[in-house]
Amino acid sequence: MKKYILIACLALVMSSCESGNVKHSYPKTAQEKREEEMGRILGDEGVVLAGKKRKVESVGITVNSYLWRAALEAASELPIQIVDPFSGVITTDWYQVTLNDNERFKLSIVITSDVLRADAVKVNVFKQYILKGQWTDAPSNKAMVREIEDRILTRARQLKITSE
Repeated sequence: MKKYILIACLALVMSSCESGNVKHSYPKTAQEKREEEMGRILGDEGVVLAGKKRKVESVGITVNSYLWRAALEAASELPIQIVDPFSGVITTDWYQVTLNDNERFKLSIVITSDVLRADAVKVNVFKQYILKGQWTDAPSNKAMVREIEDRILTRARQLKITSE
């Protein structure tokens, strides 16, 4: 009787080992190592000519630091509502110019690149005026947008020159 119980236990143990999902890791062959070092022309990562592509995990600010600082300086006179250095967005709250109490402005600046170039700065100026006692949207002044963008770019260039 003991023999049958022992044989049944061994059979149970053997069958449980076979059905398990066991992953085996074998050392790579010299051919596999060479292929990894040399890379493949077409593989899982696309076209790779020399070695594996390295994944670059970027953590931190992805906008140009000179443009970012210049944009912050340009908006510093206004009440800042949103500052997000990771997305490059600066938004101000509505601000009334002291010369004309019937107008107010809101500024939105977006830095879109980590390269110092002219198309990396997008400025929107929102303008409202009082009409029949309520704030009403007015068309944006393109000259003012251009002037603010130029001011940001000029200041960014100055910051870059002084840092070198």
